Amino acid sequence: MCDGDRSPVVVQLLEDDRLDAGVDDPAREDMRPLDEQSSCPASRDYSRAYLHHLVRANEALGGMLLSWHNLAYYQELMQGIRQAIAEDRFADFMAETQENWARGDLEPV
Repeated sequence: MCDGDRSPVVVQLLEDDRLDAGVDDPAREDMRPLDEQSSCPASRDYSRAYLHHLVRANEALGGMLLSWHNLAYYQELMQGIRQAIAEDRFADFMAETQENWARGDLEPV
């Protein structure tokens, strides 16, 4: 079940204009996966640095892996929503999920 700790990847963050201006992006050297707890291989098995490289190099695999990650995220989120509704705790699930989104991602390396 998705506990709301995870979030979808916004490719635009990896394609930010700052990169074109030569400003270093922390994802460039971040060897952590997008989500080490995910059952999705694209989320769990590829580093942020590698995904950053793929997107920057306009490799089709970058978009494919990020799309796979996003689909897996939304499938897990919907599974959590359905379970929370069935257990009559949707409001708590929604509040917890929004808190986790506000907290953000991993600490920068």
